[in-house]
Amino acid sequence: MKEKDNGVKYEVLIQYDGLESNLSEIYERVKKTYIADGHDIESFKEIKLYIKPQDFTAYYVVNGDYTGKVGLF
Repeated sequence: MKEKDNGVKYEVLIQYDGLESNLSEIYERVKKTYIADGHDIESFKEIKLYIKPQDFTAYYVVNGDYTGKVGLF
C-alpha cells in the first residue's frame, strides 16, 4: 500500500534476514489489536512505532499510554 504526502506516493519496506514487511501492514495490525482490545477507533490519534528487526517485532505506543507489540513479518 502506498501512502500520499503532498501528492508524493511513498512506501516503506522493512527487510531483514531474507524477510520483508510493509510499514502499512504493521500499522494495520496495530489498529486491529487496538480495536480488539476494546478501544474505539475514533480515539486512535497518535502512534509511535519502534521497529526491531532482530526481534522480529514492532513495538508501539498509541496516544502516549497504550503500549504493545505485533509481529514484524
